[in-house]
Amino acid sequence: METKRKSVAADTRTIDISDEYAVDYWVQELKTTKTKLLAAVVEAGDAFEAVKRQLKKA
Repeated sequence: METKRKSVAADTRTIDISDEYAVDYWVQELKTTKTKLLAAVVEAGDAFEAVKRQLKKA
């Protein structure tokens, strides 16, 4: 049986950490780790630009 993978049409304005596929997408897009991404979202909120700035600080 073939496993189907959900395709991600990521919202480029927010990062939804409750969606595993979106988290995987943003980890690759931002060239970071899942741990760092989740920490940045906790610190800065889910807005893409805020998370991006937070990751640059770390």
